[in-house]
Amino acid sequence: MQNTYRGSDAYVIQALKSHKIRFLIDAKPAIAHNKVIIVDDNMVITGSFNFTYSAQKRNAENVLIIKDKKLAGLYIKNYNKRQGVSYLAENYCRYHHCGK
Repeated sequence: MQNTYRGSDAYVIQALKSHKIRFLIDAKPAIAHNKVIIVDDNMVITGSFNFTYSAQKRNAENVLIIKDKKLAGLYIKNYNKRQGVSYLAENYCRYHHCGK
């Protein structure tokens, strides 16, 4: 989750926490507009598509499924880099009272 939407998505953080899902907030970029799903070390799904009703029914969106070990490796490397400068949502909520 990018840091510009922390306040508006507090309910998402609470829902994930209630199901014990580890959730990270990227602390560095002002806006991270990537939509990427790393399926495994060979497959990545990316594109403009947001997982919303509007994206499904109204918008002109694109989805790209990449099946390539080398490219997937680059996405994994970038994810690991972003993870290194991120922090757990619980740590954010401890000071910002998400959903309370």
